[in-house]
Amino acid sequence: MANPTPGRPRFYAGTWCLDFANTVEPRGPEPALDLLPDYAALLEWSEEAGILTPALRRRLGREASGTAYDSALELREAVYRIFSAIAAAKTPRSKDLQALQEVYAESQRHATPVLTEGRLEWTWQNPSLAYPAWRIAGDAVELLRSDRLSRVKACQPSCGWLFLDTTKNHSRRWCSMRECGFDAKIHQQAARRKLR
Repeated sequence: MANPTPGRPRFYAGTWCLDFANTVEPRGPEPALDLLPDYAALLEWSEEAGILTPALRRRLGREASGTAYDSALELREAVYRIFSAIAAAKTPRSKDLQALQEVYAESQRHATPVLTEGRLEWTWQNPSLAYPAWRIAGDAVELLRSDRLSRVKACQPSCGWLFLDTTKNHSRRWCSMRECGFDAKIHQQAARRKLR
């Protein structure tokens, strides 16, 4: 795998909603770079994540809307606050849960339930500009209801990005061993050398 391009979204988290929350680099008090500066970038990210087909991305791109983009970013921040609170063993704010619930409820109003191979799936016959946000909200709700919730962690003390720790012993500490993990180990080695 090639080194990631700086300023490009990366998919380290293990689930759409956390990867979406990680499209600000870094998370925290430092000045941040928004990796989704406009609706076109949101659509590109959604295609790379597997949420959109190339054809649907092109169609939504022709209909681009600032309102849909702003709403998606509001969802992103609510999702980040919800799961960073969970990663810190805190209770998410009800305001953020409500924001997630509103997007999820809207998505369900436009969805058609289909039973496929004994499993309930939701389909959208004519997806609107809000479709990427709808799918991300659905993914976030699914994660909140799952037994994977206890595996949500934040990359600390590095970039603050969120991820699912899928290691057997729950020992993952960084969003990426190749980036934040490597940097942390370099700093640890430098600190040990200084102590000597």
